[in-house]
Amino acid sequence: KLIYRILLSRTAILYALLDQAFISAVNFLVIYLLSKWAGQQVFFLFVIFQSAGLLLITLSQSFAAQPLLTLRQPYRDKGAERFYDCSVLIFNGALILAGALLAGSLLSFSYGTSFVAIGSLVFYALGWATYEVVRRIQYADERPQVSAVASLALLCFAIVLLYLYHSSLEEILLSLGVAYFFIALVEVGVWTIGVPWRPRIAKSLAFVTRGDGKPVVAQHWHYGKWVAPGSASFWVTTQAYLFLATGYLTVSDVSGLRTSQNIASVLTILLVAVENYLTPRYAGIIDKEGVFRLQDHVKRHQHHIVLTSLSISIAGAPMIFIASWILYPELGTTVHVLATLFFAGYILQFANRGYVCALRSMSITKPFAIAQVLAAVATLALAFLALPFFGAIGGPLVFVIATLVFFGVIRQYYLKNVRPGLEAR
Repeated sequence: KLIYRILLSRTAILYALLDQAFISAVNFLVIYLLSKWAGQQVFFLFVIFQSAGLLLITLSQSFAAQPLLTLRQPYRDKGAERFYDCSVLIFNGALILAGALLAGSLLSFSYGTSFVAIGSLVFYALGWATYEVVRRIQYADERPQVSAVASLALLCFAIVLLYLYHSSLEEILLSLGVAYFFIALVEVGVWTIGVPWRPRIAKSLAFVTRGDGKPVVAQHWHYGKWVAPGSASFWVTTQAYLFLATGYLTVSDVSGLRTSQNIASVLTILLVAVENYLTPRYAGIIDKEGVFRLQDHVKRHQHHIVLTSLSISIAGAPMIFIASWILYPELGTTVHVLATLFFAGYILQFANRGYVCALRSMSITKPFAIAQVLAAVATLALAFLALPFFGAIGGPLVFVIATLVFFGVIRQYYLKNVRPGLEAR
């Protein structure tokens, strides 16, 4: 009843949930199907390259996608949102291109892959990052239903391409890149593609201003300068264990660690959907009603989120164990336990989404950097102890502890530094 009242009774949140469900299905099925279809060495290499792709996506989220949800509203009020969107897409593309070239070169040197693999990673990362920015544009325009349909199309297209092309790392990366790029181009529409070529703005597209003389790139850089270190640190808490594990564990153990995390990450459907829904609405409340009204909304939403987290943790843990056993009966009990423990970490991530969305809507980003850096330090320190003694099972244990560190810092910052100021206004 509680989940129905909070989520399903509101059409916009329902579409956001469906959208994230389809995206999570893409991420889940890519790992699951490749673990069955691809050779073990090909799958192992893809896990590593996908991890690097996730790091690049965190940079894109920090400097392009997340700021868009907060910074786009003034442009929309003035009818200049399409110019703004194009600026963000170009900025995002330049950022990912540079990062992917560097990451691909390092991975090719470390794991002995071909130069084609570097180009494939670049194409894959660019397509993925572009699609994520386009998704945020739909949310900022309050059209989650468009994003939901596009994500369903992406799911179908990506699975078909992977079925046809999965014999090598390069084939897999290129197939996924094609799927992301094609759906993003269809979703964003011809109107956005045509905007950069209009003569009156072509010379200064990446420097469109909001009216205060501050260009888009500068605004996004200012927003992301604290988010990016935090996002990179978050990648450490979720992915670094895989890289470290390659030096201690077998190829099959590393693959099992990734597949178990993939099963547990189903909760990100709810986590990301709520974040995509609440952040632009909190920003809208601040813009229209003033920041003093934000606290009432955050308090009410956070109460519902915590109750929902408790309900999901009780019902979800055994379901995750059973699902893991059904999907991977050949991998043994250890992988099923890993999936259940990872699920506990994702529950903790979801439980403080109200505070997270509130801070982001106010463009307060420094606490995220502090919280994630501390969580990353905890991850690295504990990983070197956990790997020799616990092996693969140390992965989710370290993840849970790191998530607790992040949870505590964000909650304390909001309650002690932000909420008193809001209540005093």
